[in-house]
Amino acid sequence: MKRIIFSIALISFFVVSCARTPESMGIIGKIGSKTLMHKDYDIALQNYYSYWQNQGIRLTDQKRKELNNQLWEEEIARYIYDEEAKRRMIEPTNDELFNRALQSPPPQILKMTELQRDGKFNNEHYKLVLETNLGFQAEVFNLIRDQLKYEKLFVSIKSEIDVNPDSLYKEWQKKNNTASGKIILFYQPKYAALDVTEKEMQDFYKNNQEMFKRPPHRKFKYIKMANLPSKQDTLRADAITDSLYKVLLAGEDFAQIARQFSQDPGSVSKGGDLGYFGKGRMVKSFEDACWATPVGEISKPILSNYGWHIVKITDKRTTPTGIEEVRASHVLIRYQASPETAVANDLFVNEVYNYVKKKGIDKAVKKYNLKSFETEGIRENDIYTPGLGAVPEVFKFAFENPVGSVPDILNAKNGEKIIMQVSESKGEHYVAYEDEKELVKKLTQRVKNVEKQVEYAEHFVNSYNADEYLAMAERDSLAIVDFEDAIESTKFTRIGELKELSDEIFSTKEGHFTNLVIVDKGVYLAYVSSRNTASEQEWLKIKDSEINKVRLELQEKHMNQWYVNIKNRIKISDYRKSFYEL
Repeated sequence: MKRIIFSIALISFFVVSCARTPESMGIIGKIGSKTLMHKDYDIALQNYYSYWQNQGIRLTDQKRKELNNQLWEEEIARYIYDEEAKRRMIEPTNDELFNRALQSPPPQILKMTELQRDGKFNNEHYKLVLETNLGFQAEVFNLIRDQLKYEKLFVSIKSEIDVNPDSLYKEWQKKNNTASGKIILFYQPKYAALDVTEKEMQDFYKNNQEMFKRPPHRKFKYIKMANLPSKQDTLRADAITDSLYKVLLAGEDFAQIARQFSQDPGSVSKGGDLGYFGKGRMVKSFEDACWATPVGEISKPILSNYGWHIVKITDKRTTPTGIEEVRASHVLIRYQASPETAVANDLFVNEVYNYVKKKGIDKAVKKYNLKSFETEGIRENDIYTPGLGAVPEVFKFAFENPVGSVPDILNAKNGEKIIMQVSESKGEHYVAYEDEKELVKKLTQRVKNVEKQVEYAEHFVNSYNADEYLAMAERDSLAIVDFEDAIESTKFTRIGELKELSDEIFSTKEGHFTNLVIVDKGVYLAYVSSRNTASEQEWLKIKDSEINKVRLELQEKHMNQWYVNIKNRIKISDYRKSFYEL
């Protein structure tokens, strides 16, 4: 037994030496400047489960995950709303709180027997107590303060958007003016892949420069540097795992060892107990070991992407629905950087960063044998780019500083540190001919195609009377598309939405053909068999309700976009997977 005690003491020394992560300190996440502790979040989560269970929700494992994510999103929303309310200096006044308390007493207050008369809530007595008992008043105000504050905030944000009645009337007309008829398409498949010469392509490129114009953009070259464990750290984790395995085989209490040494915050307080789970719930190496280990026995250490697991199987069963489940406990020892390694890693990151500032990222890559990446072209209003993610403040830096500039080290959400350097700066520019040669070829072919269609269509309309067009088009095997009760934004079959064609149709009298519609997509001729024009009297009948409806839609859209923009700007660190199955 003395030998076992010595081993445990030695293991304790190793564990204390391991790096302290946010999870090991009980931090479940960070939202902006707010740090959420696991113990507080877990209390809120259990209350959340209870609330929804009382609403008749069945708490399956999947539902618990959904509710956990839902609560997390509510925490983010609460932080965003509170910060914005502070910024806008929004706070309910005492008069507003008093009026709301009278109009809508909180559910907790409605249940108070002291405020009831003959078994029913008495509004007069409630009002009297609310006016005269300041302690009670403060308690009620606290119950409704946040809700009222958020309502005022939402009104403030939504009031930034309003509706222009004249514009809305025009949009309403577009949706309610209808037309029916037929469209002749002069497209000829034989012209689709016409041969084009190099000169024709170059001429097209020169004569259509605006088609190849691109907005200003910037690029970053960047290096990603992870806080990786050293070889000594991995050897230490291997040694701890091996020692723990031997101690457990010698008869030490599994739950006690798990509580003392496991680095899985989600199960450590439960003595490593993971509860029952079926196949497909865990990583494959872990799951295979669980099903291969008999009940009551301890598996050999298993390595997964989480680290080393020592697993004890406590039960196996088949549920009433025929699903096989296993109950297991585990001790998790992670491969992670020790405090000494973390310090060394930070020093190395700073060394590389300072070298990049002095010599540039390309030389740093060669000197330190690192790998660099380059972003796509970033436009000024972009909020996301692959590789870096959503970092608008970094994009802003790129547009405010010259090529070669180095912003501060970026702390990525996954713990990586990213060193960047502005590698390219372009104002409005034209894409080089050689870079877009294939596109130029297709566009040149399309122009020649449309030229042939125009030639054919003009000959067609000059050769026949209008009352012969449809019959002759059918004889010549031209495509004819029907449209019925089309509005100005209709997507026509085989054509799509085409403003020029819609404009012609809605400016042509019933029983007549439009002019030839010539666009870069093709050539069209439409016959308008019927028209229906919405009257101003009809508009006046529904004007107010339509304006209110659109205002609500636009304000809701504005509110949602505002929220997304704010959420993308704040730093969110989510460590819940270390505590819960998600």
